[in-house]
Amino acid sequence: MKTCLVLGASGNVGRILVPLLATNYKVIAISRAPNPFKSVSNVDYIQHDTRTFDFESFIDIKFDTVYFLIQSPNFRQFPADNKILFDINVKFLFSCVDWAQSHKVRHFCYFSSGGIYQPQLDPIFPSVSNIGLFETDFYQTTKLIGEEILTNYSCLFKQMTIFRPFFIYGPHQRKDMLVPRLIEQIKHFKPITVAGKEGITINPINAYDAAMAAIKSIEIGSGLHRFNLAGTQKLSLVSLCQIIAEKLDVKLNIEHQLDRQDNKNYIADISELIESLYTPTVDISSGIDELICNGTGN
Repeated sequence: MKTCLVLGASGNVGRILVPLLATNYKVIAISRAPNPFKSVSNVDYIQHDTRTFDFESFIDIKFDTVYFLIQSPNFRQFPADNKILFDINVKFLFSCVDWAQSHKVRHFCYFSSGGIYQPQLDPIFPSVSNIGLFETDFYQTTKLIGEEILTNYSCLFKQMTIFRPFFIYGPHQRKDMLVPRLIEQIKHFKPITVAGKEGITINPINAYDAAMAAIKSIEIGSGLHRFNLAGTQKLSLVSLCQIIAEKLDVKLNIEHQLDRQDNKNYIADISELIESLYTPTVDISSGIDELICNGTGN
């Protein structure tokens, strides 16, 4: 049985990825949180701050795939936590990929960010020409640096996959992220402020679909692969709020800032993902049901 290493295993995607992986692979999972996989077979869990983890402790273990899912919870706190962001997204990523290539890991899979793109009217295709950073967005800068590091290392692996996620949501997500935050606000009748009539348009992806795409990437073939990771449904911020309000059976309180006619969107073009890897299956209505049933936003 082949072995996979999952870094950031207790997060939104990792909590779903690890049990799915463990049906066909031996999984070593590392995260700072207490072990959420005690009842899952084929999983060895290490509770540790990944920033200080010593990969050389893995003696005589041959890894087929390494998943780098680590995300700092303080990504919005610039400049207060810029050192933590840099340590995780650049320094530790470099240490990890350098160790992985020296120990003949076959496949390295990295979760970057769809935020490295500039918002635009048309669907965003996964190419370099669409990338554009905001001056103060240090988090996205570190993600882009991480991608550049991996691009240079990709020739040392049989396979490398870089995912650029767009608004992943799921039952294990932190409450300060977009969808759980909207659920919380709508449940307590707090106003939702949107630019213009409908607000930004997005195509969010459920964490289950993100995990399935990560699993499918194992066998995609040799070389460097980049994919936008988003859902098949496009909806405005107002439409998303209306779905949530209907599920909660509450009245929606929207405040329109009509002086902000912002027509730029974060719609990811996922044609390459669908053609080469995986088609997302979880519709937004079912995904919202799951979040509400699991208490997200409570």
